[in-house]
Amino acid sequence: MLAFLSDVRGLGELDRDAQITVLRRTYADVGWQAPRVLAALDTASMYFDAVAQVRLPRWSTGRTVLLGDAAWATGPFGTGTTLALVGAYILAGELGDADHPVDVTTALARYEERMRPFVAQAQDVKPAALRAMNPRSGAGLAVQRRVLGLAGALSSVFGGVLEKLGSRPAEAVELPDYRAVA
Repeated sequence: MLAFLSDVRGLGELDRDAQITVLRRTYADVGWQAPRVLAALDTASMYFDAVAQVRLPRWSTGRTVLLGDAAWATGPFGTGTTLALVGAYILAGELGDADHPVDVTTALARYEERMRPFVAQAQDVKPAALRAMNPRSGAGLAVQRRVLGLAGALSSVFGGVLEKLGSRPAEAVELPDYRAVA
């Protein structure tokens, strides 16, 4: 996977040759395995797209509701699938909770009320974190490698503690126990 930060919109809409040109110019001087990867672009399968977040003021209108990336794409840090599954569970539970039958409007409001704090936490990606994962200079790359190497070394010693500190917001979701509608 090749990833880079760009303020330019619409790169995903370019034709394949133009996308390859963008990648070759972006990675022309990074060294290591980049020349081999760039040379393979002419014949390799390729998917080129932007990574983004979706932030909507509400996730439903009437009886139409969004969940998963359509409602709250969290961006590049891997919480989207977990939150989508949790969101689907909570949405189904709120719509069909036998202990607390409610109308659709109320169920959708409760779904959003339960999910919004976890989605907000998952979307709280600092620009500095994005820059750190996509260094733009040799010095930045050296710092990134040093930090990742140190994190790897520390994980063997403090693995459990580091895992808890780095846990994803979706893991903090306490799933309600919905009773199935008879």
